Amino acid sequence: MERTDWLSILPTPSGAPGEPLIIAAVGAGGKTTTLHDLMDLYALAGWRSVLTTTARIYAEPGMATDTENLLVQLERTSRCVFAHPIDNQFAGDLTEDDWLFLRTYTEMLLIEGDDALDKPLKMPTAQEPKIPMDADRLLIVCGMSAIGKPLGDVCFNFEGALEVIRAKMGAKYTAASLVTPAMAAQLIVVGYLENPRVTAVFGNRMKESVLVVFNQADFKERVRDAQTIRRLLPRGMQTVITSNQHLYTGGQGHYKA
Repeated sequence: MERTDWLSILPTPSGAPGEPLIIAAVGAGGKTTTLHDLMDLYALAGWRSVLTTTARIYAEPGMATDTENLLVQLERTSRCVFAHPIDNQFAGDLTEDDWLFLRTYTEMLLIEGDDALDKPLKMPTAQEPKIPMDADRLLIVCGMSAIGKPLGDVCFNFEGALEVIRAKMGAKYTAASLVTPAMAAQLIVVGYLENPRVTAVFGNRMKESVLVVFNQADFKERVRDAQTIRRLLPRGMQTVITSNQHLYTGGQGHYKA
């Protein structure tokens, strides 16, 4: 496999005032890491890049909590994490004025559209994901470390996941069932690709605008599992396999692996 980077797959901002490129990430197993990687790459390429959330993210050192500090960081490094503290652990709570400011003063807007509390797999709740209607791209992240582990241990909202898996694959499954590629594929399809909150934003441009990211593929068995899941997704979906923030591509059209 040939190593590449995100900038060879994802678009670049137009540079037009008030029209930032908006990329949302949902799912589990590395959303924040993926978006940080993207933010660094776009900033190095010269774009003013901000990571924020429509849900909540972990508060982190250096995070800007007001627009004045946001502009200072963008001027200094072209990159910034921006959110308001919710409690001692989480941040989010952006206002309409915040979103207007971000769309006016940034060129790259990277948004976490749900959270998974460090689980590698997720079934979104009825209120998720939260994706801006003007989002340009969606990354659906799936952590490959979930394969082979008990569903109840590795899946955020495993009760919702069980409902989907039992409806699609049979009533025999429980929270103790070990996650298989087929189970993970069902959660991606039903949880996100068929989710009305996703289809309302992307509609008939799903296949060109949505990218499934198989993260945590740190050894060959996990790569094979990711390839199995990819074959179970709707034909033509764009996919990538990542490991330790590195992206690999094999030049197979829409399939990056």
